[in-house]
Amino acid sequence: MIELIVVITLLGIVSITVGPRFFDTSIYDERFFYDETVTAMRYAQKLAVGSGCYIQVTIGAGGYALRRESVCGNRTYTTLVTHPGDSSVNYENASVPTAVSVTSEISPIIFTPDGSAEDSSGNAFTATATSGIAEIAMDFSSRAAADDPVIQVWAETGHAQGEI
Repeated sequence: MIELIVVITLLGIVSITVGPRFFDTSIYDERFFYDETVTAMRYAQKLAVGSGCYIQVTIGAGGYALRRESVCGNRTYTTLVTHPGDSSVNYENASVPTAVSVTSEISPIIFTPDGSAEDSSGNAFTATATSGIAEIAMDFSSRAAADDPVIQVWAETGHAQGEI
């Protein structure tokens, strides 16, 4: 009988301390938004190479959106890119989780048909802290500032790399 009381007491303590973690989805929302943003950057680069058209990615506090040229070569980005998994949905996310703030050194980022990346003036990223690399920082309130993730986009190759 004493063992049963001890087990029930331990289960009560564990459920009080660990239980709230299972019902707080903000950590998962933060990670999902980060992974989704890295995937969108990579898809934009592949779409530019595959279609032969320039693709624009705008990213900032309001989320991200992928746009393509209305006519290849005219550099007027008026057409939203449709999501590859569901052609009835545009490839954008304006629902930044409340615990996340996004800042980008360069926005928009343009992916070229040869796979490289440039700023809206058609130049490689030279005005950034690390020349040739654009950084997109995400501040997660659930983490220490030193642990906040960064997405890096290399101008020369257009490679988007996530660091989390």
